[in-house]
Amino acid sequence: MADNRAVADAMLAAIQALRTTVGQLVQAQQAAAQPPPPAPPAPAAAPATFATVPGMASANVLDYSKSEELKFYYKAIAPLSTKFNLTLDDLRAFLERVNDRSRIHNWVTSVLTIPDSNGISRNLVVNYGLLTMEDCTTHAGTQLAVGQDTRNIQDSEMLYQFLTDSLTDEAKIKVGTNPSLYTIGQECPEPVT
Repeated sequence: MADNRAVADAMLAAIQALRTTVGQLVQAQQAAAQPPPPAPPAPAAAPATFATVPGMASANVLDYSKSEELKFYYKAIAPLSTKFNLTLDDLRAFLERVNDRSRIHNWVTSVLTIPDSNGISRNLVVNYGLLTMEDCTTHAGTQLAVGQDTRNIQDSEMLYQFLTDSLTDEAKIKVGTNPSLYTIGQECPEPVT
């Protein structure tokens, strides 16, 4: 009888071990069937800088070693399709196209808004008759000083390239004979002959 009891105890122990193993297997199977916990949320992307035109997206100095900023430069300096010949008949249309380009590239804010002698800020392209040469010279001397590494200097250079390339060859010759009239604070280029 003792042998029967020992066999029964051993069988009960084996059954109990089997139940424990089956329970663990069922739990493992249930755990595997459940979806994994969600991944932590991705870090939020930096919010886009709102700007109504490309030139207003940043006032930072342009880094021309970056492809997108070099493309911005070349797009900005592209000449107008109809070049200006310095005649009064074509002046209004030319100034409208210059003002449009200036708005897109933010030159109106960075270069072309000039305070007059009363301190009223005026857009040179639109209000050119209300500004004196002294107003323009003073503004250029303070905002566009040579030796400063600013976006205004870059914008001024882009505007210069755009305007120069938007003139007819005859107009370039007329303007080029006296560069001291349109260059301030820098060495004047050689006159065009």
